Formats: sequence, C-alpha cells, structure tokens
Amino acid sequence: MSDSARMRETICNNKIASSKSKKTEKKLAIVSKHVLGDLQDEFPEEKIEIQSQLGNKELIEATKKFFEQTIYVEANGEPLKAMTNNLRSSIRPDGGIITIEIEGKKHVVLVAENKIQGTNKKRKQEGEIKQAMGNAIERLAKNVKEIELFTALEEITPYVTFASGCDLYEGSPIQERVRSLTCRTGFNKIYLYDALSCNGERPLKRATIFMREEEWSYEEIYDVLYEMASGAVEYYLKKYSNLDGDKNEVV
Repeated sequence: MSDSARMRETICNNKIASSKSKKTEKKLAIVSKHVLGDLQDEFPEEKIEIQSQLGNKELIEATKKFFEQTIYVEANGEPLKAMTNNLRSSIRPDGGIITIEIEGKKHVVLVAENKIQGTNKKRKQEGEIKQAMGNAIERLAKNVKEIELFTALEEITPYVTFASGCDLYEGSPIQERVRSLTCRTGFNKIYLYDALSCNGERPLKRATIFMREEEWSYEEIYDVLYEMASGAVEYYLKKYSNLDGDKNEVV
C-alpha cells in the first residue's frame, strides 16, 4: 500500500474529517502522530519518538558543538561563542519534533509547523477594516534558524512549514518576505538534503515551505511529512549505524 493510501485508510478508520471546525495546528499534530506510527512500523528496531519541544539548553549545546568542530571564528580571530539569557525557553512546533535515538544520542527527524496568514476576507465580510499582512508568516525565521543551527553538523535540514490563508494568493508580496528561507529556490518542494557547491564545500541549508491560499489537506500534509521523515531516518542510520542494505541507502 502506498503512503498516501495508508494515510487515507487511517483517516477513514479513525473518522478524521477535514472539517472547517478543526484547527490546522491540531490537524498537523494528528498527522505527525500517524507519521510517527508508520515510521515505527517501518523501522521496528529503532527508537523513534515524538516530543513537544526543543529546549534552549539543547539548542545551545548543539550550537557550541558546531562551533567547536568547525573553523569559524570572529573577524578578530576569536572563537565563536554560543550564548543565551534564558535556558528555560524553547521552540514548540505545531506538529511536534520526531526524533531517532542511535547509540544513546537523539537526532531530529522532523520538525513540522503551520502558519495561517490572513483574516482580511473574514474581516471584510464582517465590515471591519483590513489588517496589515505578514505577521504570522514572518515569525517563521526564528525556528528555521534554530533548526539549521541544531542540524549544522548534518547534511539535512528536516524542517517543514505548511502556510495557507487569504494573504498567500498567487503573487502575494507576503511570499517574497519568506522566500529567502528557501534561499530563493522556491516553495512547495522538499529540501531535506542541503545543497552543495560544485567543489562540495559550504553546504546550503534551506527550509521546506509549502505555501498557498487554500488550506492543506490531511493527505497532502502526510505525503510531505512521511517523505521527509523517512528520508531523515535513512540518512541517520547510514551515517551513524553503518548499516548495509537498500533500506538505508540514501539517494
């Protein structure tokens, strides 16, 4: 059975309807849990779990490790220092954070978020004045950067956002405000693996952003999440487990 067919069957069996009454954040959390279950079925010997947040302490430690293992320094030659004023803060993506544990170390498999951009159609219907566009979608940058730093020593960036709403019509100026997060390579395409230069140096990390005016369906979200998460699992298994076989071959 294909991934899409499996998800559709699960939706029917559990009576999950794509109703307007359900918040997209809840939709993303529901699909993430189904992706988690399917990953656990496909990789039964691996410890794959989901958590609600990634703490600042974990983020800082990952950044410190990156600085220690690279040659990046300040302009004056001093080593870079990762700093924070609040170790109790965290990022809490709508779809949670799926991880895989290999030899006692956790690796991020999937970070999924949702952004609803625009209420002006509803405001117009209710006779209210138009609001400025862009606030919700522009908040993407912080978490994108956090995940890029957290996975800085890896060759993948397992982050995806599903954005929808009336402000995201084709040609909307809001799209241009976040296009830089994909390094201007476009929306609605999975960028799990970092891009490389011709000489193999300076990897380019990009966020995966699916964006349009129409709301994303359960099936569409599942297809993207499962492809990204399963690809990330295979990457980590090949890198850290030294396993052979077609299942762990990263293309």
